[in-house]
Amino acid sequence: MSNELNMKMRTILSITGLFLLLITGIRLAWMGFQTIPEHPRAVQGILDLRDWDLPSNHTITLNGEWEFYPHRLIQRDPVQTNLTEEDKGFLQVPGNWIMSESAQTHPTFGAGSYRLRILVEPDSVQPFGLRIPDIPASSEVFVNGQLLGQSGYPALSSDQYTGKEIPYTLSFTTDRNEIDIVIHAANFDNLRNGGISHPIKFGTAAAVNKETMISIGLQLMVCAILLMHVFYSIVLYFIAQQQKVLIYFSFLIVFAILTILVADGWFGCRSTTNGLRSCKSSSTRERPYSCSNL
Repeated sequence: MSNELNMKMRTILSITGLFLLLITGIRLAWMGFQTIPEHPRAVQGILDLRDWDLPSNHTITLNGEWEFYPHRLIQRDPVQTNLTEEDKGFLQVPGNWIMSESAQTHPTFGAGSYRLRILVEPDSVQPFGLRIPDIPASSEVFVNGQLLGQSGYPALSSDQYTGKEIPYTLSFTTDRNEIDIVIHAANFDNLRNGGISHPIKFGTAAAVNKETMISIGLQLMVCAILLMHVFYSIVLYFIAQQQKVLIYFSFLIVFAILTILVADGWFGCRSTTNGLRSCKSSSTRERPYSCSNL
């Protein structure tokens, strides 16, 4: 009896140890995948990457000081070429725009324009990519003056804007030595946050697309595992004592699946010809998505 008990304990300890090793290995692999290589930061609205090789399999974050124009959507402004130093301030990205000294008079509700110039070596062949996070509560992205993607419709007043917080991905090529990124953001819904509160990813189009697809794959895998639990719960309900707690548990898991899908914008997005997604609302004010040589 003693030997049998010892064998059971060894089996349990072995299975537990293998499980912990598996979980630890997955966690370490995920940390390695998520590690962002050391790279320059944006300083006063400029990010200089001319003497830095952009990784082919990793993205970088566009963190640092961005130019910020409160209460203005500069790409729609007919006098944007006459912008002066007094019109702009600098904000840390990511960050809440009500937390900055230059935006003390800017409430959570409002609109503004972010601008960053990335200095690169001219290359008309290399496609670049951007991964835009969910920006409270609407955004649109211009690269070298051309609208490439949007979520909702930013405007200076609440009656003209359409709110939608969904991440999206875009790509482009350019033969210029400067990539001029302008992001319009407007928020008249989110009471806590305004502006770009999560990092923006930048890299080769292949790297951005790869990270996006891996993220999507992992989310779908989690949804599939949760869906299996729903199936098991329903089977147990019919073959066991039909306890209502199993039905409640199934509904809870279904809502968790919907939360995962909705949070990453699976509803309200459409595919583009290059496999990326552009997020659109029903507003007729929005302009079409495009990926082109800039």
